[in-house]
Amino acid sequence: MVTQPSRILVTGAGGFIGSHVVTALERRGAEAIPFEGDYHDEDAVEAATRSHSPVALVHSAWRLAPGSSYLDDPAHIEELRASLRLFTLSHRAGCVRLVGIGTCLEYDASAGPTPEDAPLRPRNLYGAAKAALFMSAQAWAQSTDVSFGWARLYYPFGPGEASQRLIPTVINALIRGERVATTAGLQRRSFLYVEDAADAIAAITLSDATGAFNVGSAEASSVRDIVERLAQLMGRPELVDIGTLGPRPGDPDVLWPDTRRLNDVLDWQPRKSLDQGLADTVAWWRGTTTSS
Repeated sequence: MVTQPSRILVTGAGGFIGSHVVTALERRGAEAIPFEGDYHDEDAVEAATRSHSPVALVHSAWRLAPGSSYLDDPAHIEELRASLRLFTLSHRAGCVRLVGIGTCLEYDASAGPTPEDAPLRPRNLYGAAKAALFMSAQAWAQSTDVSFGWARLYYPFGPGEASQRLIPTVINALIRGERVATTAGLQRRSFLYVEDAADAIAAITLSDATGAFNVGSAEASSVRDIVERLAQLMGRPELVDIGTLGPRPGDPDVLWPDTRRLNDVLDWQPRKSLDQGLADTVAWWRGTTTSS
């Protein structure tokens, strides 16, 4: 394991995941350097690595246009290309440790916890692009002297999450006193508070462990359970209309990680319970609403 502080360049440091990764790395004694530029621009990458001389890179950026269709946006192909180029340029500049951020959507749905060596069978372009980046970068790393890790995220939530996602949507509707219509909500997901997800990424980065790590909660909760917990927490259960929306086409029934590799290899466990994470998230959104 790496125990000495390291200079680590972080792309996407202003985003939901990246901003928390910077904080988590600093808490662990590393020097986290936000990448302030366009990582699609080779000159910008070379300037940043020349200026800061990082020994490691965490690539948490993934750029899509506002209002993007997200899962099947053709821009994912360009993100794949730019990410591979970022990795090779960073290594050329002296980075010996590279960590990429993946997604549970690289896997197919499963009936139970999915280990990292399960087949990658993405159902959409986003998952396919992330899976392709992982496989390509891992194969390349094995032919060089670079150490490559991959954090496969499930459902991080918390301060800074995009407002259109499930948990912020429910919280903000309830803050406004609006009704919340949902599907039956039987699909099960692994929700992990973002500070814990970021700390897991920091632990991966500061280790010498290679390959993929599932980063999520070892427990899977139904979407309905999450919505009902939020409604009870905020004292507005009467505003939730479960089952008034039809199911979303192609939505997997279960996305649930086997986290034993993260737990055992890195001796890592989340610090916050689901209920505490939800409470902190509600408090953050309430504060944001009040300040605006």
